[in-house]
Amino acid sequence: MGKTLKTESKYHSWHNILQGALYFMAFLTFGLGDAITCSWLIEQRGIEYEANSIVRFIIYNYSLSSYIELKIIFTLALLSISFLIQRSSYESVYWIINAFLASLIIGGTLAIILNIQVTAYETPFLTPEQVVFIFIISLFILTRIGEEIDERQIQN
Repeated sequence: MGKTLKTESKYHSWHNILQGALYFMAFLTFGLGDAITCSWLIEQRGIEYEANSIVRFIIYNYSLSSYIELKIIFTLALLSISFLIQRSSYESVYWIINAFLASLIIGGTLAIILNIQVTAYETPFLTPEQVVFIFIISLFILTRIGEEIDERQIQN
């Protein structure tokens, strides 16, 4: 009996470490990384090089620091909501949440790369529209896979 509990404890610990790392990476890429590289892009090339019209509106009417604050608050809200959904769910949504976090990491990483390429006067390998499309598609595909994994774990 004691041996089973140790195995279960390691299993849950491993899952917690993985999910904690995903939350951290989602915050670093989608939140901080995108906000910082966007700021760098705007400082180096000008506001007209920012593809997102909402971001341009915020920066133009408020300030660059207001945008960074809003981006971080928005990212923390997304992460908090996903955490609260998982905590309050009666069924397993572990892999759905991980898929959501992975999608944020993908979108954030692509946005960072795009911002750096434009700032460095390089030709971007993707357009902003393609980055958004990849993010949305990854969100749908990965969360569907996560949902399937969660459903199979409930059945077992």
